[in-house]
Amino acid sequence: MKKQFAFTLVELLVVIGIIALLAAILFPVFAAARRKSYQTVCSSNLRQLGQAILLYAHDYDDHYPLGGDTTDLLPTASWYHGKFAAKAVGLQPLTAMLFPYTKSREVWKCPADMGFEKAGPSLATELSAHPSAYQKFGMSYHYQTIIPFVDQTVSGIFAHDKPTRAKEYGPAQILLLWDAVGQWHGGAAHSDLRYNVLFCDGHVAPVSRTYADELWDQWIGP
Repeated sequence: MKKQFAFTLVELLVVIGIIALLAAILFPVFAAARRKSYQTVCSSNLRQLGQAILLYAHDYDDHYPLGGDTTDLLPTASWYHGKFAAKAVGLQPLTAMLFPYTKSREVWKCPADMGFEKAGPSLATELSAHPSAYQKFGMSYHYQTIIPFVDQTVSGIFAHDKPTRAKEYGPAQILLLWDAVGQWHGGAAHSDLRYNVLFCDGHVAPVSRTYADELWDQWIGP
């Protein structure tokens, strides 16, 4: 008779322990690789949108698209009650303005888009995005709508720091499109937040929350 061989309980436990150890080592690596691939796809989307904006400007006398992002299209947005009210009436989504140059809706979708929750009582429900910003608003990015509102042109755009206007920014330092929130490409801590940003000169870069705050404080216009 042939002798039957089988794993002992100790051997099984050793194998299970090894598998668990390998999983603990490899899963974070796989997760980091996936996050990096999402960031790469997102950056590629923004570059394509930058090219679409340049093509639009070529057809419209060097002007940026007069389209709005999720915030700007709300009837309660400040545009509709201030000096830009005339331009805000009938404002179309930026996605619609650029569709002839993109031919795709997917280019507006960040694969890491997990939506977001707006805090505070003012417009919190209207601006919150679930399950994703793309599914609710049709785009994962925000647009600097003030640029076309003040008639800035692609070839002549500039900005100043808001408090003093002493520092001037060129097109390589002015954000045009950016991730709606930084948690998609960074950690939960403020210092870990990273935003993929399309600048007005067409280049894309991931920036820290600190630098993003500086960019958001720019004064666009004369």
